[in-house]
Order: sequence, then structure tokens, then C-alpha cells
Amino acid sequence: MQNKVMLYVVGPALNVKGGITPVEHEVLKFAQTKGYTTRHFASSVNGNFLRKISILIVSLLKFLFYLLIDHKRYTLIVHIMAVGYNSFRRKMLFGLITSFFKIKYIVHLHSYNFFFYFKKNSRFENILVEYLLNRSTSILSVSKEINDSVLKMGFRNVHILHNPVTITSAKKKDKSTRDEIVLLVLARYAKEKNIDFLIECIDRIRHMEIQPTILKIYGYGDRQKYKFMVQKKGLEKYVFLNDWVEGEERNREMRGADVFVLASNFEGLPVFLLEGLALGKPILASDVPGCRETVVDGFNGFLFKCLDIEDFCAKYQTLLRGWEIVEYGKMSKKLYRAKYTKNIFIKNLNTVYTNMLQ
Repeated sequence: MQNKVMLYVVGPALNVKGGITPVEHEVLKFAQTKGYTTRHFASSVNGNFLRKISILIVSLLKFLFYLLIDHKRYTLIVHIMAVGYNSFRRKMLFGLITSFFKIKYIVHLHSYNFFFYFKKNSRFENILVEYLLNRSTSILSVSKEINDSVLKMGFRNVHILHNPVTITSAKKKDKSTRDEIVLLVLARYAKEKNIDFLIECIDRIRHMEIQPTILKIYGYGDRQKYKFMVQKKGLEKYVFLNDWVEGEERNREMRGADVFVLASNFEGLPVFLLEGLALGKPILASDVPGCRETVVDGFNGFLFKCLDIEDFCAKYQTLLRGWEIVEYGKMSKKLYRAKYTKNIFIKNLNTVYTNMLQ
């Protein structure tokens, strides 16, 4: 009699903000519909260093404990969600334990940040990284650029698994209530997200002879220095720095926006921009890994040179003076339906798991 299947998912706690967590939820839901038993092991949580390290130790002990019990009763699959730097180091501990027990596992790369991490590593640490990836049954990449870069490193069994998005279509807005264009950003208040650059762009745009524009940012992390910047430049009527939002409030803000914007130095495959595609919104994003896969330049929005204010403003002008914004949005929806629906994600994930179980 064939053993039942048990899926272990290793990744951030399921209440952590960020792009990996929604994917974890979708993976767990899919496994349950397949009749798999599931366990989730939190490799990171919100909180201070002491809380994070204690949760990691507890998760590792639980992982080892359940592995000793479950590997005799179930056919196990371990699905490890990773980024780079400390994220990858934490996941590597789980991966090495899994490898020791000769259990099949997936390494799921969510960010181009992994390659910066690998490049800066010591040779010893990279030997461990290479060992972990070589022993994996499958390496999943959220984008084509990550996939191609992993292949260039000489690894095989690499597959693209785009992040899934399911969201209600945008409702028609009452244009009589406002005249300004709303640019929306959902991101961490972090250096690599270039929030200060976007504030500088808005400072430039307000003096241009185009439709009035406001920037609304919803994020988590310390935003105090950005508040000072907004006040210093007198942009209180143009830039709004808000706390992170979830649920219906998040959906309402996304539906009410005109253009989705991201100015990151790098991404994996940003869920926020995928949500923009699903809602039929034009995208204005930096021309960097991850963002590039959500924009066909001039088709559903524009890519601008990273940290180039002149190029950002020029592309924004082109967007406003080209097609109607709604036409760019229609193209976004076409791109979403072609590549990023939940059904496509489920089909591809099912293929990966089925191949592992053969």
C-alpha cells in the first residue's frame, strides 16, 4: 500500500508581511485539496532578534522531531521558500537536515537578491549552498530572469513557477470626485525600495504641465526619514506615507489607484505589481530583474532606468499622453490572464509535485 503524502512548507510565519507569505498560503491550500497532510515550519517571524532566534530554534527542533516520526509513515515532500542572505542561511539549516534523511525537497527562490548573496559569500558558505541546490529534487524560480541565472550557475532541474494572484476586478471610479492621478506603492520602507527617489520624482512632477498627481505609499518599517523629506520639500499635499494595509482596505486602495509604481533596485516577482495586472492597472516600474516581467514596455505601462528621475518623469508623461490610462490597463489584464492566474500556478505546481512523487 502506497504511503500517504505529507508536505512540509518551510518559510516565514504565515502572518508575516511580504511577498512570500501569500504564496505559502496558496501552496498549503493546494496541497490540502490534493489530500496531502501538511505541516508549516516558521523560519522567521515579526519581532526583535531574541524572538526571531528563539522561534527559529523551536522550528528546527520541531522539524527534526516530526521528520523522525513522519518519514516512516508518509511520502514526504519538503518545500523550502528562500530569498538570500539570512533568509537563505536559515532555510539552509532545514535543507541540510532534509538532505541528511535523503528526503526529496524543493528550493523555491523568491528574489534576485539570492545572487547578490551568493556573490558576496565566503567560498565555504557557497559550497554549502551548492550542495543544497545540487541535492534538491527541484529548484523553483518565481521569474524567468532568476531561472536563467540559476541555469547559468550550472544547476539543473530548474523550473519557473510564477507567483499567483487572485483579486476582484477594479470597480469603475467616479471621475467627478477628483481630478488628480493617484500613483500607488505597496512596499517596505526600506533602502532598496527607493522611496526617497519616488518622493524626488513627485517633487519634480508637481512643477510639470501635466495632470495633478499624488503618491500614496502603504508600507511597514521605519518611515520617519521619509516624513522629514516630505515636510522639507513641502509635499504634504502630494505624498502620503501610510501604514501597511490588509484585506478589504488594501483592495479598496488598489482599486482606487490609477497607476501602480515600484522603484526597487531588484525584485523576485513582485506580488503588488501582479495585483496591478489582475486589476487592469498600468504599471510604472524600474527596469530591474523581477519588475521587467510585469511590464511590456509601451504595452501595459513603462519601465524607467533605476534611480533616474529624468527617465521616470519622461515615461510618466508618455503614459499620460499616450493611450487612455484604461487602455494600458486592458493590456495589463491580458498579460495577467496569459501568465499569472491562480489556475496556471496550480497546474504548474501540480506538475512539480507529481514528478517528485513518481
